[in-house]
Parts: sequence; C-alpha cells; structure tokens
Amino acid sequence: MAVQTPESLFCCLFGTGKGSGAAFLFLVLGFLGVAVCLCFRRSKLIRGLEANDKD
Repeated sequence: MAVQTPESLFCCLFGTGKGSGAAFLFLVLGFLGVAVCLCFRRSKLIRGLEANDKD
C-alpha cells in the first residue's frame, strides 16, 4: 500500500498506515471465501452428504 498514490481507491478504502495491507488481504480472502462457497453450493455431491446425514 505504500507505493499507491494518496488519491487511489485502495488508499481511500484502507489507508496507508500500518495494517492497511492486512486489511486489503482480509477483503480479498473474504471475496474468495464467498466465491468458493457459491461454487460448492451447486455441488450435488455435497447436497447428497447433507441428505444422508438426516437419515
């Protein structure tokens, strides 16, 4: 984040101080987590495991 210009979107969202890079990393990990969950949501194998658990 230190190499970004002060007017950049990343600096406006996360700042330029200590921990701003970690904040950006958490945002990226959050989006990746949501994407993975949405991909596996459609998996019939996983839904089958859930159905077997109820029996």
